[in-house]
Amino acid sequence: MHYLYVKPTRAKTDIMINSGRNNVAFDLFVSKIEQLLKGRN
Repeated sequence: MHYLYVKPTRAKTDIMINSGRNNVAFDLFVSKIEQLLKGRN
């Protein structure tokens, strides 16, 4: 399933988080979600 669906789309990603092992990307993702949630209030 990985080679059929995930791997072909990897080149189109903006941020890739590999099982939480990329702390910089994960922190960036969390920060963006927090900003979006704060903007809704």
